[in-house]
Amino acid sequence: MLIALAGVSLPIYFTGLLAQALFVHQWAIFDGGEYVNFVDNPLGWANKLFLAWVTLALLFAATYTRLTAPRC
Repeated sequence: MLIALAGVSLPIYFTGLLAQALFVHQWAIFDGGEYVNFVDNPLGWANKLFLAWVTLALLFAATYTRLTAPRC
């Protein structure tokens, strides 16, 4: 529930910068750098955009979690 609350309350640009700082610069899980063209390297293209996709999906997942969570 804490992740859902953070996903709804934090601005999406802050969440993206935080994800980039952690996953690209701190832990080096994803590569930073320039855009990769889909025609040249489809797997590299998906790797470069995966973090952005997850960051944007976090906002909607958090909203749906809060709407469908049981009230205790």
